[in-house]
Amino acid sequence: GWIVGNDGIILHSTNNGQSWNFIDVQEKSNLFKVYFLDKNKGFIMGEHMSFYQTDDGGKKWSKRQITSSIISMEIEIQPNFNDIFFIDEKNGWIVGEAGIILRTMDGGNSWTRAKSDLVESLFGVYFNDRNNGYIVGINGLLMVTRDGGRNWRKINAGINDSLYAISFDKKGLKGIAVGDKGMILITYDGGKKWDKFPIQSFSWLRGVINDSDSFLIAGRDG
Repeated sequence: GWIVGNDGIILHSTNNGQSWNFIDVQEKSNLFKVYFLDKNKGFIMGEHMSFYQTDDGGKKWSKRQITSSIISMEIEIQPNFNDIFFIDEKNGWIVGEAGIILRTMDGGNSWTRAKSDLVESLFGVYFNDRNNGYIVGINGLLMVTRDGGRNWRKINAGINDSLYAISFDKKGLKGIAVGDKGMILITYDGGKKWDKFPIQSFSWLRGVINDSDSFLIAGRDG
């Protein structure tokens, strides 16, 4: 397993979390996400466009440069990269601050910026297949594409709480998005209609994954 965190922290466990080894990549920025495409190829990303790639299962991590010209000359700062998701071994997406949406069609070797007028902070991305995808972000932002990311449409879910992560079941029908103040949104029809799922929590919910027929949610305070 892998953990990333503040001040460039990267930890790796080979015994189901009983012990952890520190991986030093000489990085001082905060790291937000670790994602493995397969047992060998993985990515780490975070603050100020920090982006690392491994092709040997994490034995060696190489810093990758995604040039500012790809991002935009209009953005004066280096935005944070918040999430990454691959549909298959070739097609993947990155989302981040200032409305950043990046796409790769060659397994992460090169990235291009998707056309978008967004300026909001984007925190999570998920695709059911090559055509149907979702992005969540600040102040209840929820977006959907039905054409492989060529066009994105905002969905009004009736909330203002920021959403940080989104996931769907294998059929692409049941989905969950999570966020601030214990916010959980749920859909049963492939994202056409979203409802609030009441829970007795005011904690910040940061992650959700689908595991067979169940969903696992993680956040602050356990």
